[in-house]
Amino acid sequence: KFRQLSTLLYFNEGWEQGDGGENRLYFEGAFNTAVRTDTAPLANRLLLFWSGDDCPHEVLHTKKDRYASTIWYADAGLLVDDMMVHPLGLNERLADDHMKVVGHLQTAFPVAPLTFAEAMMRAGVPLEQAQRLDAVHAFLAYDRRPPHWVAWDNARSALEGLDPRTQDLLEAASQRLRVHRPQQELQ
Repeated sequence: KFRQLSTLLYFNEGWEQGDGGENRLYFEGAFNTAVRTDTAPLANRLLLFWSGDDCPHEVLHTKKDRYASTIWYADAGLLVDDMMVHPLGLNERLADDHMKVVGHLQTAFPVAPLTFAEAMMRAGVPLEQAQRLDAVHAFLAYDRRPPHWVAWDNARSALEGLDPRTQDLLEAASQRLRVHRPQQELQ
């Protein structure tokens, strides 16, 4: 798993015992059923816990709407492996399971001051692929102007370099990288 740390901030005013929705943490071990603690989703409560097998968890059944903001901190190397691992490369990974790649591009954000491309390169992704991933990430995560890919299959064609609209996004990604880091640092 690429998720390392989970953070939850709850927004539930007037939550009462019996409403359910507790975050249940178990003792260490992927299949452990021994309960460590249940945490009620009370307003302004911040919950932090490790996300791996050392801290298995679940959300219990709730009897009313439960509001929370969740942020997962990920290990870039593990994220890249989950997103791109295929013995023959990125295009083969896209052919095998492009939704995994597109899903990560839509939801993964590097910690500032790194750009998405820089985070990918630090995780071992070659510059050209990092720029292509950055271009599609920028569109999927931030930009709702044309070219709007109405389906993930269209984002796949952009990642494969087959969508002619991708060139503008690649140029913007390359510019972001040049502005953020001098060229000699990127080589």
